[in-house]
Amino acid sequence: TLDWVGINPQAKPIGARYMPTQNVRVEGKDNIGVDSLRIYFRRYDYSNTAWSIWTDSLMTSGVTSSCPDSSIYTYSFGAIGVNDTIEWFVRIFDCACPNVVRDPLESAPSQSYKFWREPSLPPICGVSTQTSFPYSTTLPLEQNFDDPLFWLAGTGSGSSGTSHRGNFPDQNPPTGQNYKVIPNENTIGYAWAIRSGSTSTNLTGPNGDSSPSGSGKYIYTEADQGVSNSKAHMITPCIDLRSKSCVLLEFDYHMYGAHVDFLAVTADTGFNSSAYTGLARIDYQQQSKSADSWKTFSVSLNDITGDYVRLRFSGNRGTALKGDIALDNIRVYEPAAYEVALRDVFHPENGFCSYSNNELIDLWVQNNGCNDLDSIPVTWDFEYTNLAGNTTNQTHTEYITNKLLELGDSSLFSFATGPDLTGYGIYDIKVYVEQSGDTVNTNDTIGPIRIVHEQPHTTFPYVLNLDDAATTPGNNTPLNAGSFSNTVFSASPGSSTGEYAFMVGTGFTPTVGSGPITDKSGYGNYLVTEGDYGTSPASATLVSKCLDLTGMTNPVLQFRHHMFG
Repeated sequence: TLDWVGINPQAKPIGARYMPTQNVRVEGKDNIGVDSLRIYFRRYDYSNTAWSIWTDSLMTSGVTSSCPDSSIYTYSFGAIGVNDTIEWFVRIFDCACPNVVRDPLESAPSQSYKFWREPSLPPICGVSTQTSFPYSTTLPLEQNFDDPLFWLAGTGSGSSGTSHRGNFPDQNPPTGQNYKVIPNENTIGYAWAIRSGSTSTNLTGPNGDSSPSGSGKYIYTEADQGVSNSKAHMITPCIDLRSKSCVLLEFDYHMYGAHVDFLAVTADTGFNSSAYTGLARIDYQQQSKSADSWKTFSVSLNDITGDYVRLRFSGNRGTALKGDIALDNIRVYEPAAYEVALRDVFHPENGFCSYSNNELIDLWVQNNGCNDLDSIPVTWDFEYTNLAGNTTNQTHTEYITNKLLELGDSSLFSFATGPDLTGYGIYDIKVYVEQSGDTVNTNDTIGPIRIVHEQPHTTFPYVLNLDDAATTPGNNTPLNAGSFSNTVFSASPGSSTGEYAFMVGTGFTPTVGSGPITDKSGYGNYLVTEGDYGTSPASATLVSKCLDLTGMTNPVLQFRHHMFG
């Protein structure tokens, strides 16, 4: 039998190699005794564009005695030129019959192994030996951190230690893919970590990865450790851009937290030593809560094509712990000729009491195609349902012509003519780009953006005294929170949600040392926030609908309050 795996170091050259010599090592075993191993090979000489004839040679045994039960046998190929190819197979002979075993078998799909020498990777890619080579990739590169063989999520909160860091594939193949992290995974401090689910610090980081389910893995910088201006780097393996001219980098990011500083992206275009070129930088928090959607960033790599490159993602820690920066779905690829992405729509926004007949719609659009663009059609349309339930539609198209957009360039744009949102009712607004030749439609549309133009309350004075027939007091629990007329005011969160919220009380509150003993009159109802519910920090809000105060000269808001505890 032949054992290629149970020896150290292993040496079974198949596929791309980078050294001018290559060893073959295998352990031969036979219970009668091994007579010999022979290697058979032929070589393609790239400089002469010709194959040699098949030849063979005895492999060297690691023991001097004849007919050993087992021995490690070696053979060394030398003077392998760049782009030369060698095909080979071995035969083992025992000392009796003789029996012969061939590897690979003659019945195998391929009757020989094959390797070839490629130009050596730049030293920045990692250390090459005869048996171990750095990982490099051609396009497309797609990394979502979900492969369980290479990306193992950490555990624990990350407030101390390194258990939250997980395991990064920083070794040469087959155990790794040459993704480097600085500080390395066994070092405490502000650093990249592998995570699934939410980060542990309140009010920072995402709830999950960027997939629709949020159940995958991502990497993030744990700001519970480190000090202000600490830096964390994650560096990709070498990417082969030697024959490329149009290349785009895209990645998803989540940057929520009051202390988020910045995420920088640079490219290592060095050879013997690193030489970094700046590509992009995203400053400060970009989301307003953990549940917010991830955002996508694109940047052209056209200025660094023609060689091997590594990409470096660097997080910079802010002044305190609410500064987790998250990264997912790194993609490097050759884009289509035409591809326009609608990145964001900033206005209109829901929640206002009045809207105009030429409402502002402004947006952010990006050219992700190889062809330059000087005119991009962009459209808004809406479906309007009025208070009577009748529905109408409106559509309007304009063209972005304010500047020439090359690959990765973006532009802010405001429609000259916006939608008429003056009527009371519900508007579902969509904004989309329709670039001719763009076959990627997953990033062309944002919406529907729902705008509720609420009919305001106009009858004054208005009094909410909580003692009318529409009010029912409860006992200050979510199961019996009471209720009141919500024609003008409503509670958020809802009174019965089990959160810290406004409820309708009467008499004493159940918590000793807090709250009133009755309402202002001494015999009625009142609104109360029950501190036994909810998790700090929490807020309870009483929100009115829109109030039309145009008919009043000096409007006044008055309320009574009791705050004991």
